[in-house]
Amino acid sequence: MDDYSLDDYIEQIGLLHQDEQVVDACIEQHSDAAAAAKTNIIERQRRQANTHIIFLSHRSVGNDGLDKLVHAILSANERQMEKESRHRINNDNGSLQQANGSMYLAKKIHLRCTNIKRGITSLASLLSRSNSTEVLDLSQNELGSDGITELCDGIASQCHEQSSLHSLFLRGCQIGCKGVIAIVSLLVPQHYNPEWAPLPIKTLDLSRNEIGIDGVTALAKAISWDGCSLKALDLSRCNITGERSRGLHRLFSVLLSNARNAAMASANRACVSTKLPSTGNASNLLTLKLNGNDLDSNCFNAIAACIAGDSFTDDNNNRKVHYCPSLKNLYLDNTNMSSSSAKKLAKALVTNTGLKILSLSENLIGDDAAKAFADGLCSNQTLSLLLLGRSKYITQEGVEALATCVYDESHSSALLSLAESNHVIEDFGLGKQTSIRLEHALQFNGNDNDECSVQRKKIASFLNRECVHTMHHFAAFFAVDQFNSKIGRSTALPFVVRHCNLSCAFEV
Repeated sequence: MDDYSLDDYIEQIGLLHQDEQVVDACIEQHSDAAAAAKTNIIERQRRQANTHIIFLSHRSVGNDGLDKLVHAILSANERQMEKESRHRINNDNGSLQQANGSMYLAKKIHLRCTNIKRGITSLASLLSRSNSTEVLDLSQNELGSDGITELCDGIASQCHEQSSLHSLFLRGCQIGCKGVIAIVSLLVPQHYNPEWAPLPIKTLDLSRNEIGIDGVTALAKAISWDGCSLKALDLSRCNITGERSRGLHRLFSVLLSNARNAAMASANRACVSTKLPSTGNASNLLTLKLNGNDLDSNCFNAIAACIAGDSFTDDNNNRKVHYCPSLKNLYLDNTNMSSSSAKKLAKALVTNTGLKILSLSENLIGDDAAKAFADGLCSNQTLSLLLLGRSKYITQEGVEALATCVYDESHSSALLSLAESNHVIEDFGLGKQTSIRLEHALQFNGNDNDECSVQRKKIASFLNRECVHTMHHFAAFFAVDQFNSKIGRSTALPFVVRHCNLSCAFEV
C-alpha cells in the first residue's frame, strides 16, 4: 500500500467496479459456484486495491491530483450505494448481498506533505457526501485558516448524519485563530447551529500552528461544553509564550472544573438509593502535548495546581472528596521549565491520582528537582513514566535520589523503606545519565500491576542478600505489615516470614 501512487489508487478504485460487473454477469447463472466466485473475487480485489486506506503522504499530489482522487472515490461510492439500493428492492439473493457487503472507500486518508494548498473544495465535497472517513491527515500542507474553514464547512454540512471522523491531523498547516474557531464549531456545533450534531473527533493535532491566545481559549471553551468528545490534543510548538500562555491558564482551569463537576455528580448519585443515570459530561481530555512552547512560571503554576487537584466536602456523607483532572498523559518537553517550576509539579504529584505519563525532557531541571520528584513519588502510586531525559543539570546525585525512591536497602529500617517506596514507576527516560543502581531498582517495578507483589519482590531480594539476625529486623517485619494495613494493601508479613529463618531471627 505504501508503494501506491495516485494513479495506482485511481486505477484500483475503477477496477473494483469493473470486477463487480463481471461477477454480476456470472451471478445470473444462479449457481453456488458463481456465488462462491463472487465472494472470492471481491475479497481478493479488496486486498489487492487497499482502497480503504489512501496513503499518499510525501508525494506530489497537488490540488489537481486531489480532485481526480476525490472524483474516483465519489463515483465508486455512488455506484455502490445504487447497487445496495437495488439489492434492497429485489432481495432474491440475500445471501449474496451479505457476501458482497459495503465497499465504501477512503476510511483513512493520509495526505501529509502532498503540496495541497488553499481551495480544497473537492475534499470538502467528499466529506460532506460520505460519512465513512475515520482518519484525515492533512499535515504540512499550506491550507491556512481559509482552507480549514472551507473544509470544516463541508464536514459540518453532513453533521446531521452519523459521522465516523475521529482523528484529525493538521500539523503545520498555517492555521490561525479563525481556523481553530472553525474546528471548534465541529467539536461542539450545537453552540453554533442547534441542528448540527457534534463530530466524534477524539484526536486533534494542531501542532506547529500559531493559533494565538484566542485559539487556545476557544479550545478551552470547547472542552468545557457538553458533547465534546476530544480525548487527545497536540499543541506542540504553537509559539504559546508570554501573554499567549494565558489561554493555557483557562484550559487547565477548565480541566479542573470538569473534574470537580464529575466528582460532585458522582457523589450525588451515590447518596440516593436508586442509581441515577449518568448525565452527559464535558470532555475528559486524556492526553495533552505542549512540547516546544516557551512557557512562563505563571503557566507552570497553573499546571501544578491542576495536577494537584482539589477537594470539596460531601455534606451527604460528611467527608472530603478529592478530585483530579482526567489527564493521563502530559507532555511538557522543551518548555523552558526551571527547577523551581519542576519542584511545584513534584509536589503536585503527591495528591495526583490520575497521571500515567509525565514527560519533562529537555528542560532546565537540576538535582534539587530530581530529589523533589523522588519525595513526591513515594506518595504517588499511579505514575508509570516520569521522563527527565536530556536534562543538563541532573547529575549522579539526582539519579541516586530517584533510585532511592524506588528501592532503598541502605536505610536502618530497610524493610519499611522498601514497603514505602514507589512500586509503579517504570522508567525515568534518562538514557546515558542513568546508573546501574537505578536500573537495578526499576527492574522490580516492571509491568507488574500488583503493588503488593512488587513489594514482595523487593523484600525477597533484600532477604536473599541480608541474613536476619536481630530482633530489630524481626520487628521491622511487623512495621511493614502495619504500613500495608494502614494504606489498604494486602499484608506482606506471611511472605516475609516464609523467606527467613525464625530461629536466626531471635538470635542476638
